[in-house]
Amino acid sequence: MKKNFPSPLSIKKSNWLILSHAFNMDGRAASQTITDKIPHLIKRGIKPQILSSISGEKDKNFPHRQVLPWGASGLIFDLRFLLKRKIGRGLIYKLFFSFLNIVLLPFLFVEKVILRLPSQAFWALPIALIGIYRVKTRKVNLVYSTGGAWSAHLSGYWIWKITNVTWIVELHDPLINFFEFKSKSFESRILLWLERKISKHSSIVWWFTEEAESSARRRNIEIKEKGFNGLAGADPPLVNLNYKRKSKLCFSHFGSLVVGRSLAPFLSGLNELVQSNTINKNEVELNIYGGHLDQESKNAIAKYNLQSIVNDYGRIEANGVESGRQIIMNIMTESDVLLIFHGEDEVCEEYIPSKFYEYLHAKRPILAYNYKNSQFKDLINKTNCYEISDSSLSSEVILEIYNHWKTKNLRIPTVVISTESLVEKIFFKLDELLKTKS
Repeated sequence: MKKNFPSPLSIKKSNWLILSHAFNMDGRAASQTITDKIPHLIKRGIKPQILSSISGEKDKNFPHRQVLPWGASGLIFDLRFLLKRKIGRGLIYKLFFSFLNIVLLPFLFVEKVILRLPSQAFWALPIALIGIYRVKTRKVNLVYSTGGAWSAHLSGYWIWKITNVTWIVELHDPLINFFEFKSKSFESRILLWLERKISKHSSIVWWFTEEAESSARRRNIEIKEKGFNGLAGADPPLVNLNYKRKSKLCFSHFGSLVVGRSLAPFLSGLNELVQSNTINKNEVELNIYGGHLDQESKNAIAKYNLQSIVNDYGRIEANGVESGRQIIMNIMTESDVLLIFHGEDEVCEEYIPSKFYEYLHAKRPILAYNYKNSQFKDLINKTNCYEISDSSLSSEVILEIYNHWKTKNLRIPTVVISTESLVEKIFFKLDELLKTKS
Protein backbone atom coordinates (compact mmCIF):
# COMPACT_ATOMS: atom_id res chain seq x y z
CA MET A 1 0.00 0.00 0.00
CA LYS A 2 1.42 3.40 -1.02
CA LYS A 3 1.86 6.05 1.61
CA ASN A 4 0.49 9.57 1.14
CA PHE A 5 3.02 12.41 1.21
CA PRO A 6 1.89 14.04 3.49
CA SER A 7 -1.30 12.97 5.27
CA PRO A 8 -4.49 14.29 3.63
CA LEU A 9 -5.59 15.54 7.06
CA SER A 10 -3.42 18.63 6.49
CA ILE A 11 -5.15 19.60 3.24
CA LYS A 12 -7.26 22.43 4.68
CA LYS A 13 -4.19 24.53 5.68
CA SER A 14 -1.64 23.49 3.15
CA ASN A 15 0.70 24.15 0.29
CA TRP A 16 -1.00 23.44 -3.02
CA LEU A 17 0.92 22.91 -6.24
CA ILE A 18 -1.20 24.30 -9.08
CA LEU A 19 -0.41 23.06 -12.59
CA SER A 20 -1.73 25.54 -15.15
CA HIS A 21 -0.17 25.84 -18.59
CA ALA A 22 -1.73 29.24 -19.36
CA PHE A 23 -1.38 30.93 -15.95
CA ASN A 24 -1.37 34.78 -16.08
CA MET A 25 -1.96 34.96 -19.82
CA ASP A 26 -3.75 38.26 -20.31
CA GLY A 27 -7.19 37.69 -21.80
CA ARG A 28 -6.90 33.88 -22.03
CA ALA A 29 -9.93 32.05 -20.60
CA ALA A 30 -7.85 29.06 -19.42
CA SER A 31 -5.78 31.48 -17.35
CA GLN A 32 -8.63 33.55 -15.93
CA THR A 33 -10.43 30.47 -14.70
CA ILE A 34 -7.63 29.68 -12.25
CA THR A 35 -6.18 33.15 -11.55
CA ASP A 36 -9.60 34.42 -10.46
CA LYS A 37 -9.73 31.62 -7.87
CA ILE A 38 -6.37 32.40 -6.25
CA PRO A 39 -7.63 35.15 -3.86
CA HIS A 40 -10.44 32.87 -2.68
CA LEU A 41 -7.98 30.00 -2.08
CA ILE A 42 -5.60 32.25 -0.15
CA LYS A 43 -8.50 33.54 1.95
CA ARG A 44 -9.13 29.93 3.00
CA GLY A 45 -5.55 29.40 4.18
CA ILE A 46 -4.08 27.85 1.03
CA LYS A 47 -0.50 28.73 0.08
CA PRO A 48 -0.36 28.29 -3.70
CA GLN A 49 2.70 27.36 -5.72
CA ILE A 50 2.31 27.68 -9.47
CA LEU A 51 3.94 25.75 -12.30
CA SER A 52 3.11 27.17 -15.72
CA SER A 53 4.48 27.76 -19.20
CA ILE A 54 6.39 30.97 -19.92
CA SER A 55 3.61 32.36 -22.11
CA GLY A 56 2.09 34.45 -19.30
CA GLU A 57 3.46 37.04 -16.89
CA LYS A 58 5.35 35.78 -13.85
CA ASP A 59 3.37 36.41 -10.67
CA LYS A 60 5.42 37.91 -7.82
CA ASN A 61 2.78 37.49 -5.12
CA PHE A 62 3.53 33.79 -4.50
CA PRO A 63 5.95 31.11 -5.78
CA HIS A 64 5.50 30.89 -9.54
CA ARG A 65 7.91 28.93 -11.71
CA GLN A 66 7.62 29.14 -15.48
CA VAL A 67 8.89 26.09 -17.35
CA LEU A 68 9.78 25.53 -21.01
CA PRO A 69 8.41 22.35 -22.65
CA TRP A 70 10.67 19.51 -23.76
CA GLY A 71 9.47 19.51 -27.35
CA ALA A 72 10.32 21.45 -30.50
CA SER A 73 6.86 22.81 -31.30
CA GLY A 74 6.21 23.76 -27.67
CA LEU A 75 9.59 25.47 -27.40
CA ILE A 76 8.91 27.57 -30.48
CA PHE A 77 5.35 28.37 -29.38
CA ASP A 78 6.35 29.51 -25.89
CA LEU A 79 9.43 31.43 -26.94
CA ARG A 80 7.28 33.48 -29.31
CA PHE A 81 5.35 34.85 -26.33
CA LEU A 82 8.51 35.54 -24.35
CA LEU A 83 10.47 37.26 -27.12
CA LYS A 84 7.48 39.26 -28.33
CA ARG A 85 7.30 40.83 -24.86
CA LYS A 86 11.05 41.36 -24.64
CA ILE A 87 12.07 42.55 -28.13
CA GLY A 88 8.88 42.89 -30.20
CA ARG A 89 8.31 41.32 -33.62
CA GLY A 90 11.15 43.05 -35.48
CA LEU A 91 14.01 41.71 -37.60
CA ILE A 92 15.85 39.95 -34.75
CA TYR A 93 12.66 38.16 -33.76
CA LYS A 94 12.04 36.97 -37.33
CA LEU A 95 15.65 35.87 -37.91
CA PHE A 96 15.77 33.96 -34.62
CA PHE A 97 12.64 31.95 -35.34
CA SER A 98 13.64 31.29 -38.94
CA PHE A 99 16.87 29.77 -37.63
CA LEU A 100 15.11 27.86 -34.83
CA ASN A 101 12.57 26.36 -37.24
CA ILE A 102 15.35 25.07 -39.50
CA VAL A 103 17.35 23.57 -36.61
CA LEU A 104 14.29 21.87 -35.08
CA LEU A 105 12.71 20.76 -38.36
CA PRO A 106 13.27 16.97 -37.85
CA PHE A 107 11.69 17.13 -34.38
CA LEU A 108 8.81 19.25 -35.64
CA PHE A 109 8.17 16.64 -38.34
CA VAL A 110 7.88 13.87 -35.73
CA GLU A 111 5.63 15.89 -33.43
CA LYS A 112 3.30 17.43 -36.00
CA VAL A 113 3.26 14.92 -38.86
CA ILE A 114 3.82 11.54 -37.22
CA LEU A 115 2.49 11.99 -33.65
CA ARG A 116 0.17 14.92 -34.47
CA LEU A 117 0.28 16.26 -30.93
CA PRO A 118 -0.30 19.88 -29.85
CA SER A 119 2.68 21.92 -28.72
CA GLN A 120 1.56 21.93 -25.08
CA ALA A 121 1.79 18.11 -24.84
CA PHE A 122 5.57 18.26 -24.33
CA TRP A 123 5.25 20.52 -21.29
CA ALA A 124 4.05 17.62 -19.11
CA LEU A 125 7.36 15.84 -18.47
CA PRO A 126 9.41 18.68 -16.90
CA ILE A 127 6.37 19.73 -14.85
CA ALA A 128 5.94 16.17 -13.56
CA LEU A 129 9.59 15.94 -12.52
CA ILE A 130 9.45 19.24 -10.63
CA GLY A 131 6.16 18.25 -9.02
CA ILE A 132 7.48 14.84 -7.91
CA TYR A 133 10.49 16.52 -6.30
CA ARG A 134 8.32 19.01 -4.42
CA VAL A 135 5.99 16.32 -3.09
CA LYS A 136 8.85 14.02 -2.09
CA THR A 137 10.59 16.87 -0.25
CA ARG A 138 7.28 17.77 1.43
CA LYS A 139 7.11 21.25 -0.07
CA VAL A 140 3.52 20.56 -1.21
CA ASN A 141 0.83 18.19 -0.05
CA LEU A 142 -1.82 18.58 -2.75
CA VAL A 143 -1.59 18.81 -6.54
CA TYR A 144 -4.27 20.73 -8.45
CA SER A 145 -4.20 20.34 -12.25
CA THR A 146 -6.33 22.72 -14.27
CA GLY A 147 -6.90 23.12 -17.99
CA GLY A 148 -7.26 24.01 -20.62
CA ALA A 149 -4.13 22.24 -21.84
CA TRP A 150 -4.40 18.51 -21.09
CA SER A 151 -0.66 18.29 -20.38
CA ALA A 152 -1.38 19.74 -16.92
CA HIS A 153 -3.54 16.70 -16.12
CA LEU A 154 -1.01 14.30 -17.61
CA SER A 155 1.73 15.70 -15.38
CA GLY A 156 -0.69 15.60 -12.43
CA TYR A 157 -1.29 11.91 -13.08
CA TRP A 158 2.44 11.16 -13.27
CA ILE A 159 3.03 13.01 -9.98
CA TRP A 160 0.25 11.01 -8.32
CA LYS A 161 1.60 7.76 -9.80
CA ILE A 162 5.00 8.22 -8.17
CA THR A 163 3.99 9.88 -4.88
CA ASN A 164 0.31 9.02 -4.26
CA VAL A 165 -0.24 12.67 -3.34
CA THR A 166 -3.79 14.01 -3.10
CA TRP A 167 -4.62 15.07 -6.67
CA ILE A 168 -7.60 17.23 -7.62
CA VAL A 169 -8.59 17.99 -11.22
CA GLU A 170 -10.45 20.84 -12.91
CA LEU A 171 -11.57 20.15 -16.49
CA HIS A 172 -12.48 23.25 -18.50
CA ASP A 173 -14.03 22.49 -21.83
CA PRO A 174 -14.76 18.76 -21.92
CA LEU A 175 -11.54 16.75 -22.10
CA ILE A 176 -13.27 14.39 -24.53
CA ASN A 177 -15.69 16.03 -26.91
CA PHE A 178 -17.96 14.55 -29.56
CA PHE A 179 -15.34 14.70 -32.30
CA GLU A 180 -12.48 13.32 -30.20
CA PHE A 181 -14.62 10.40 -29.04
CA LYS A 182 -15.28 9.46 -32.69
CA SER A 183 -11.67 10.05 -33.76
CA LYS A 184 -8.97 7.36 -33.98
CA SER A 185 -6.08 9.82 -33.75
CA PHE A 186 -3.17 9.31 -31.37
CA GLU A 187 -4.16 12.40 -29.35
CA SER A 188 -7.75 11.18 -28.98
CA ARG A 189 -6.52 7.83 -27.66
CA ILE A 190 -4.32 9.66 -25.16
CA LEU A 191 -7.28 11.75 -24.00
CA LEU A 192 -9.54 8.73 -23.51
CA TRP A 193 -6.77 7.02 -21.53
CA LEU A 194 -6.14 10.16 -19.46
CA GLU A 195 -9.83 10.62 -18.69
CA ARG A 196 -9.93 7.06 -17.33
CA LYS A 197 -6.88 7.75 -15.13
CA ILE A 198 -8.41 10.97 -13.81
CA SER A 199 -11.71 9.20 -13.11
CA LYS A 200 -10.02 6.38 -11.23
CA HIS A 201 -7.17 8.06 -9.36
CA SER A 202 -7.98 11.72 -8.67
CA SER A 203 -9.34 12.55 -5.22
CA ILE A 204 -11.96 14.91 -6.65
CA VAL A 205 -12.69 16.03 -10.22
CA TRP A 206 -15.07 18.65 -11.55
CA TRP A 207 -16.47 20.00 -14.79
CA PHE A 208 -17.96 23.40 -15.63
CA THR A 209 -21.26 22.10 -16.97
CA GLU A 210 -23.80 19.44 -16.05
CA GLU A 211 -23.64 17.78 -19.46
CA ALA A 212 -19.81 17.57 -19.48
CA GLU A 213 -19.94 15.72 -16.17
CA SER A 214 -22.80 13.50 -17.32
CA SER A 215 -20.97 12.61 -20.53
CA ALA A 216 -17.78 11.70 -18.63
CA ARG A 217 -19.77 9.56 -16.20
CA ARG A 218 -21.24 7.57 -19.09
CA ARG A 219 -17.70 6.66 -20.13
CA ASN A 220 -16.23 6.14 -16.65
CA ILE A 221 -18.10 4.35 -13.86
CA GLU A 222 -15.18 4.99 -11.47
CA ILE A 223 -16.07 8.67 -11.01
CA LYS A 224 -18.83 7.96 -8.46
CA GLU A 225 -19.08 10.52 -5.62
CA LYS A 226 -15.74 12.19 -6.34
CA GLY A 227 -17.12 14.05 -9.37
CA PHE A 228 -19.26 17.18 -9.48
CA ASN A 229 -19.89 20.24 -11.63
CA GLY A 230 -19.88 23.97 -10.96
CA LEU A 231 -20.14 27.07 -13.10
CA ALA A 232 -16.71 28.52 -13.89
CA GLY A 233 -17.68 32.08 -12.99
CA ALA A 234 -15.33 35.04 -13.20
CA ASP A 235 -13.88 37.79 -11.03
CA PRO A 236 -12.60 40.35 -13.53
CA PRO A 237 -10.93 43.64 -12.55
CA LEU A 238 -13.19 46.30 -11.12
CA VAL A 239 -14.67 48.39 -13.91
CA ASN A 240 -15.89 51.93 -14.28
CA LEU A 241 -19.49 51.97 -15.38
CA ASN A 242 -18.93 54.37 -18.27
CA TYR A 243 -22.07 53.71 -20.29
CA LYS A 244 -23.53 56.67 -22.15
CA ARG A 245 -26.23 56.19 -24.75
CA LYS A 246 -24.99 57.09 -28.22
CA SER A 247 -26.73 58.00 -31.46
CA LYS A 248 -26.21 54.43 -32.73
CA LEU A 249 -27.15 51.07 -31.23
CA CYS A 250 -23.70 49.60 -30.52
CA PHE A 251 -23.29 45.80 -30.49
CA SER A 252 -19.87 44.53 -29.35
CA HIS A 253 -18.29 41.10 -29.61
CA PHE A 254 -15.22 40.04 -27.61
CA GLY A 255 -13.16 36.92 -28.27
CA SER A 256 -12.32 34.56 -31.09
CA LEU A 257 -14.44 33.91 -34.17
CA VAL A 258 -14.17 30.78 -36.30
CA VAL A 259 -16.25 29.02 -38.93
CA GLY A 260 -19.16 27.51 -36.99
CA ARG A 261 -18.91 30.26 -34.36
CA SER A 262 -19.18 33.36 -36.48
CA LEU A 263 -21.18 36.56 -36.84
CA ALA A 264 -23.15 35.10 -39.75
CA PRO A 265 -26.41 34.35 -37.84
CA PHE A 266 -26.48 37.84 -36.34
CA LEU A 267 -25.65 39.53 -39.66
CA SER A 268 -28.33 37.52 -41.43
CA GLY A 269 -30.98 38.64 -38.94
CA LEU A 270 -29.81 42.25 -39.09
CA ASN A 271 -29.88 42.17 -42.89
CA GLU A 272 -33.53 41.02 -42.86
CA LEU A 273 -34.44 44.09 -40.82
CA VAL A 274 -32.42 46.43 -43.02
CA GLN A 275 -33.92 45.02 -46.25
CA SER A 276 -37.43 45.38 -44.90
CA ASN A 277 -36.66 48.99 -43.86
CA THR A 278 -37.52 48.10 -40.27
CA ILE A 279 -34.07 49.30 -39.16
CA ASN A 280 -31.83 51.84 -40.85
CA LYS A 281 -28.36 50.31 -40.92
CA ASN A 282 -26.88 53.74 -40.18
CA GLU A 283 -28.44 53.43 -36.72
CA VAL A 284 -26.42 50.28 -35.90
CA GLU A 285 -22.74 49.67 -35.18
CA LEU A 286 -20.91 46.35 -34.70
CA ASN A 287 -17.51 46.35 -32.96
CA ILE A 288 -15.21 43.32 -32.88
CA TYR A 289 -12.47 42.95 -30.23
CA GLY A 290 -10.02 40.18 -29.42
CA GLY A 291 -10.06 37.99 -32.50
CA HIS A 292 -10.13 39.07 -36.12
CA LEU A 293 -13.03 38.25 -38.40
CA ASP A 294 -13.27 34.66 -39.58
CA GLN A 295 -13.94 33.87 -43.24
CA GLU A 296 -17.60 33.04 -42.68
CA SER A 297 -18.18 36.43 -41.06
CA LYS A 298 -16.27 38.23 -43.82
CA ASN A 299 -18.40 36.51 -46.43
CA ALA A 300 -21.62 37.49 -44.64
CA ILE A 301 -20.51 41.13 -44.31
CA ALA A 302 -19.77 41.30 -48.03
CA LYS A 303 -22.93 39.43 -48.99
CA TYR A 304 -25.19 41.79 -47.04
CA ASN A 305 -23.14 44.93 -47.81
CA LEU A 306 -22.66 45.74 -44.14
CA GLN A 307 -19.00 46.85 -44.31
CA SER A 308 -19.86 50.38 -43.20
CA ILE A 309 -21.18 49.29 -39.79
CA VAL A 310 -18.44 46.78 -38.80
CA ASN A 311 -15.29 47.87 -36.93
CA ASP A 312 -12.62 45.19 -36.43
CA TYR A 313 -10.27 46.30 -33.62
CA GLY A 314 -8.37 43.02 -33.23
CA ARG A 315 -6.58 42.03 -30.03
CA ILE A 316 -6.36 44.64 -27.26
CA GLU A 317 -2.96 44.61 -25.55
CA ALA A 318 -1.92 45.90 -22.13
CA ASN A 319 -0.75 49.51 -22.21
CA GLY A 320 1.69 49.52 -19.29
CA VAL A 321 -0.91 50.95 -16.92
CA GLU A 322 -3.84 48.58 -17.41
CA SER A 323 -3.95 44.94 -18.45
CA GLY A 324 -5.65 44.00 -21.69
CA ARG A 325 -8.41 42.46 -19.60
CA GLN A 326 -8.97 45.70 -17.68
CA ILE A 327 -9.13 47.71 -20.92
CA ILE A 328 -11.58 45.22 -22.42
CA MET A 329 -13.81 45.29 -19.33
CA ASN A 330 -14.01 49.08 -19.57
CA ILE A 331 -14.91 48.88 -23.27
CA MET A 332 -17.64 46.37 -22.42
CA THR A 333 -19.29 48.84 -20.05
CA GLU A 334 -19.48 51.41 -22.87
CA SER A 335 -21.39 49.07 -25.24
CA ASP A 336 -25.14 48.97 -25.70
CA VAL A 337 -25.32 45.18 -26.20
CA LEU A 338 -22.68 42.47 -25.73
CA LEU A 339 -22.77 39.61 -28.25
CA ILE A 340 -21.80 36.03 -27.48
CA PHE A 341 -21.83 33.12 -29.93
CA HIS A 342 -21.96 29.58 -28.62
CA GLY A 343 -21.20 27.72 -31.84
CA GLU A 344 -23.07 25.23 -34.00
CA ASP A 345 -21.78 21.73 -33.25
CA GLU A 346 -22.26 18.90 -30.75
CA VAL A 347 -19.53 20.21 -28.43
CA CYS A 348 -21.83 23.09 -27.46
CA GLU A 349 -23.93 20.74 -25.36
CA GLU A 350 -21.04 20.38 -22.90
CA TYR A 351 -19.65 23.89 -22.47
CA ILE A 352 -20.73 27.43 -21.62
CA PRO A 353 -18.61 30.25 -23.08
CA SER A 354 -16.44 31.66 -20.27
CA LYS A 355 -16.80 35.16 -21.73
CA PHE A 356 -20.44 35.10 -20.59
CA TYR A 357 -19.38 35.44 -16.93
CA GLU A 358 -17.28 38.53 -17.67
CA TYR A 359 -20.15 40.03 -19.63
CA LEU A 360 -22.36 39.74 -16.53
CA HIS A 361 -19.87 41.85 -14.54
CA ALA A 362 -19.99 44.59 -17.21
CA LYS A 363 -23.67 45.13 -16.36
CA ARG A 364 -24.66 45.68 -19.97
CA PRO A 365 -27.39 43.87 -21.95
CA ILE A 366 -26.28 40.52 -23.39
CA LEU A 367 -27.48 38.82 -26.57
CA ALA A 368 -26.44 35.16 -26.43
CA TYR A 369 -26.69 32.68 -29.30
CA ASN A 370 -27.21 29.33 -27.59
CA TYR A 371 -26.95 25.96 -29.33
CA LYS A 372 -28.55 22.87 -27.75
CA ASN A 373 -27.47 23.61 -24.18
CA SER A 374 -30.33 23.59 -21.69
CA GLN A 375 -28.14 24.65 -18.77
CA PHE A 376 -26.88 27.69 -20.69
CA LYS A 377 -30.46 28.49 -21.70
CA ASP A 378 -31.59 28.45 -18.04
CA LEU A 379 -28.61 30.60 -17.08
CA ILE A 380 -29.39 33.17 -19.78
CA ASN A 381 -33.00 33.40 -18.60
CA LYS A 382 -32.10 33.59 -14.90
CA THR A 383 -29.66 36.44 -15.53
CA ASN A 384 -32.19 38.48 -17.56
CA CYS A 385 -30.35 38.27 -20.89
CA TYR A 386 -31.59 38.06 -24.49
CA GLU A 387 -31.31 34.62 -26.10
CA ILE A 388 -31.44 33.19 -29.61
CA SER A 389 -31.54 29.40 -29.71
CA ASP A 390 -32.71 29.24 -33.32
CA SER A 391 -30.83 31.38 -35.86
CA SER A 392 -34.00 31.83 -37.89
CA LEU A 393 -35.31 33.99 -35.01
CA SER A 394 -32.36 36.41 -35.12
CA SER A 395 -34.26 39.24 -36.76
CA GLU A 396 -37.12 38.94 -34.26
CA VAL A 397 -34.85 39.24 -31.20
CA ILE A 398 -32.64 41.95 -32.74
CA LEU A 399 -35.78 43.99 -33.42
CA GLU A 400 -36.87 43.51 -29.80
CA ILE A 401 -33.48 44.82 -28.66
CA TYR A 402 -33.69 47.73 -31.10
CA ASN A 403 -37.11 48.74 -29.76
CA HIS A 404 -35.90 48.45 -26.17
CA TRP A 405 -32.92 50.65 -27.04
CA LYS A 406 -35.14 53.26 -28.67
CA THR A 407 -37.34 53.38 -25.54
CA LYS A 408 -34.33 53.25 -23.17
CA ASN A 409 -35.59 49.98 -21.75
CA LEU A 410 -32.81 47.49 -22.51
CA ARG A 411 -32.68 44.47 -20.21
CA ILE A 412 -29.68 44.55 -17.85
CA PRO A 413 -28.33 41.31 -16.27
CA THR A 414 -29.49 41.01 -12.70
CA VAL A 415 -26.72 38.88 -11.18
CA VAL A 416 -23.02 38.12 -11.49
CA ILE A 417 -21.39 34.70 -11.04
CA SER A 418 -18.15 34.69 -9.06
CA THR A 419 -15.53 31.96 -8.97
CA GLU A 420 -16.02 31.90 -5.20
CA SER A 421 -19.10 29.68 -5.40
CA LEU A 422 -17.04 27.03 -7.21
CA VAL A 423 -14.23 27.35 -4.65
CA GLU A 424 -16.82 26.71 -1.93
CA LYS A 425 -17.88 23.53 -3.74
CA ILE A 426 -14.25 22.38 -3.99
CA PHE A 427 -13.76 22.82 -0.25
CA PHE A 428 -17.04 21.08 0.50
CA LYS A 429 -15.83 18.06 -1.47
CA LEU A 430 -12.46 18.22 0.30
CA ASP A 431 -14.29 18.21 3.63
CA GLU A 432 -16.03 15.01 2.55
CA LEU A 433 -12.67 13.55 1.52
CA LEU A 434 -11.14 14.39 4.89
CA LYS A 435 -14.02 12.69 6.72
CA THR A 436 -13.46 9.46 4.79
CA LYS A 437 -9.70 9.60 5.48
CA SER A 438 -10.03 10.24 9.24
